[in-house]
Amino acid sequence: LPALRAQTAVATLGAPRSGLSVAHAEQVLDLAPGEALTTVLGAIERHARASGHRQGDAAADLVDERGGLTYRVQVAPEGTATAVRVDVDPSQARARRLLWASAFGLVTALTLGAGWALSSTWALLAAGVMAAGVGVYVAASRGAERRAIRQAHAVAARALADAEASAPDALPPAD
Repeated sequence: LPALRAQTAVATLGAPRSGLSVAHAEQVLDLAPGEALTTVLGAIERHARASGHRQGDAAADLVDERGGLTYRVQVAPEGTATAVRVDVDPSQARARRLLWASAFGLVTALTLGAGWALSSTWALLAAGVMAAGVGVYVAASRGAERRAIRQAHAVAARALADAEASAPDALPPAD
């Protein structure tokens, strides 16, 4: 897809100032900035099956609750066209994983402490099994996050390709 290749004209748009960007797709569209933002946001909403909201005239965010990802869309005028950048932010998924791993880790530590204090072999074995469970959970959630990021990158690229296909061949000349 052409949206996966970085173009030199998109250099005006960098990573977003908030959040984390682990993947992005860029494209220059023959649309006005507001129209480009609306078109790309609508395409991402269709592909991700989630709704987003604008952050002013030049940015929008779309939160995918299922994947724990946020799509951050930025636009900037680039001559007669508009540069568009879509970033994928996995902060929500990482925070959720940290919260659950901490909770499971605390329960494991309490079980280990109780087993040690009471000299209970069963409690120590249970703590070992729980610790292994925490490791399995963290590994599985990291794998799910990586799959969600790959899918989100594909959604962003598809949305930019859809927006490019819906754009007119050329903008009318400026007055």
